[in-house]
Amino acid sequence: GDAKTDAAIVDVQSKRGGTSQCQARLLTVYKVMDQEIEEVSDAFFKGPGFIFLGVPNAGKWVPSMVSDAGILWTYDAEEKIVTKFNRGRIYRETELEVDAYVPDLLRPFRGVVWESIRLKSTSDKDIYLFEAQLKPNLLNAQLPVALVNAQVVVSKKDGLLRTVTAFDAEGNDVVTRRFENIEPAAKIPNKMFEFVIPAGAHIIDGTEDAVQLLKSLLTTE
Repeated sequence: GDAKTDAAIVDVQSKRGGTSQCQARLLTVYKVMDQEIEEVSDAFFKGPGFIFLGVPNAGKWVPSMVSDAGILWTYDAEEKIVTKFNRGRIYRETELEVDAYVPDLLRPFRGVVWESIRLKSTSDKDIYLFEAQLKPNLLNAQLPVALVNAQVVVSKKDGLLRTVTAFDAEGNDVVTRRFENIEPAAKIPNKMFEFVIPAGAHIIDGTEDAVQLLKSLLTTE
């Protein structure tokens, strides 16, 4: 990168400091085929590498995605399908994090090509705006267009991620993820990241499919 970009990244890392866990509301907007689809999740992060996305229901959390140090679990509550991914094996074979399609509040540059990060000018004095090339991720299997580049917005105050917007090759914004109601001092129990398979759910191992998909995306870059 250039000197301004390097200085901004160093500042982000120092502002984040010892923050090792936090929670927030995650709002996602998909723009696909002239449609806008919105999703809202509560998100919990604990470093390194623990993520929980879900929604509260009747006093309990219904997870849509849980990632611990070894396994990524996803749960489709409507279809009652649980998919598990071996994070270690996928990384060994592709050098990609299988859960990187979900931005990590604590790691704002996860999922982008490090060498491509550039600081962009903005009139907002409270944020850093970065642009970068996206690494391949599992969202590419679900969308009709390839996600190529990203804008990453990070708070200058706490060094935590605020927004990630993914663009296609034409420069159209396809996926925007925005964090709100961020609580950097949240105390999150480890039990939050222990996925319990719901009763009656069908379990699929998606590891091999993920390896093949990510490898194919790497070869078409």
